[in-house]
Amino acid sequence: MFSLNKGTPGVRSYSSARQGQAGRRFRGVCVFRALAPKGVLPGKLRGAGRRVSIGRNLKRAEDVVEVVCCANTLEYKRVLEAAVEHGDAVLEVGAQLGDTTSLLRRMVGKAGSVLAVDTPRTMGKRESGYRGEEELEGVTFQEVTSVTDALQLQQLVEELVGEAGATVMALDLTTSTGNDLLLDTMALIAHLAPSQPRLKRVVVKSGAMSCHAGQYHSAGVLLCSPLARSALANQMARQNQVRGALLMKEEGEEAGTGSLKGVEPVVLCGVEVSEYRSCVDLVVREGDTALELGCHLGHTTAILQEAVGPPGITVGLDIGLGNVKLARIKHPSVSRFEVADAWNSAALIRLCPCPDVVFLDVGGISGADGLLEGVALVRQLVALYRPTLRALVVKSTCLQRLARGLVPAPVWLDRDSDYTAK
Repeated sequence: MFSLNKGTPGVRSYSSARQGQAGRRFRGVCVFRALAPKGVLPGKLRGAGRRVSIGRNLKRAEDVVEVVCCANTLEYKRVLEAAVEHGDAVLEVGAQLGDTTSLLRRMVGKAGSVLAVDTPRTMGKRESGYRGEEELEGVTFQEVTSVTDALQLQQLVEELVGEAGATVMALDLTTSTGNDLLLDTMALIAHLAPSQPRLKRVVVKSGAMSCHAGQYHSAGVLLCSPLARSALANQMARQNQVRGALLMKEEGEEAGTGSLKGVEPVVLCGVEVSEYRSCVDLVVREGDTALELGCHLGHTTAILQEAVGPPGITVGLDIGLGNVKLARIKHPSVSRFEVADAWNSAALIRLCPCPDVVFLDVGGISGADGLLEGVALVRQLVALYRPTLRALVVKSTCLQRLARGLVPAPVWLDRDSDYTAK
C-alpha cells in the first residue's frame, strides 16, 4: 500500500516513490501573455486600413505557455501522449490513478516524475467517479481539500517536486468537482502557472475551455497576419452558413434557443485603441447593427456608424451622463447615444435588442487584471445576443493574453488546421 508522508498541513499524502527535484530558482512564467506569431517583427504595421502600433504589446511566441484545451477524454489522452516528454515533471490535478496516470508515468520514464492530486473520494455511482487503488511506481499521490486551491497545490509542488516546479500541468477538475467550472479552471491556471518556472504547457480537459479556445482571437495577431485574417474570415463564413441553415430548418422555430446551439460568435481581443478600432474593418459589414459599450466621447462609435453606412444602425452606451451628452454633440451622425451599464442586461436588450457586432471598452477589464470579470461579461453578452451576434471586439490586456494562450486540442494536434494562425 501507499506510505503516509508528512507534508503540507491539512493534506493527506500517499506516495510509492517520493522524488524531490532540486534546481535553481527561475523567473516565474506569465501565462496568457500577449505574443506575436513566429516570423513577425515588432514595429509599425498597417492593418485593416488604419495604422497600428503593436510592437510594444507583442513579444516572441517562444515565451508563451500554451494552454491546450481538450473537449473530452480521448482528446485529453492524445494531447498528453504527444505533449509529455521523457524526464518531464508532471502535475496531474484531478487524478483518478487510472489510464491517464499510467500514461503519464510511462511517458516521463524513470527520469521523470508524476505528482497526482485529487480530493478525498468515495466510490462513485458512475464509472467516471471511480479512482484506482493500484500502486503506480514512480507516482506520488496526494489528497487535498480542494483541487482549485492554487496556493495549496503550489506548496505541494515545491515540497515534492522542488523549486524548479512542474514542466507540464494536466488538469481534469471535472472528476473532482463534478462540474465543468470555467472560471475556477481559469483562475487556477492563472494563479498556479506563474509559480512553475520550467512550465512548458498546460493541458486541460474542459468542454467550456475548449469552446473558448476556438472562440477567442488576438487582434494584434490578426492585424499583422494575412493567414490569421483568412482563418477568421473562413470561421465567420462557416458560422453564417450554419446559422442560416438552422434558421431555415424549421419555420417558426425560435432563434437563439436550441436551434443555434454551437454557433458561437468570434471574440477579438485588442490592447490599444488603434487595435480596437482597426477591428472595425475585420468584422463590421454595411447594414449591420453595431453596439459599443463604453463609448466614452463616441469616437469609435462614429467609426462604426461610417462602417455600417446609411442602412445600418449604431448605438453607443456609456455609464457617464456627461460623456453621453458630449458624444451626442460631437457625433450627430450616430444613430443613438444613451446611458447604460454594460452589466445591466435588461437595459442592453431595451436599448439595442439585436446587434450584429458588439464593441466593448469598459473599466475593470481593460487592464492586465480583471480576467475573470472580463470572461464573465463576454459570456453574458454572448448569451444575451446569441441569436444575431456575429462578433464581439473587446479592448482588454488580460483577455488578449487569454486569447494568445488558449489552443484547441484539434489545432494543437494538427498544426495544418486553418485555425493555426490563432
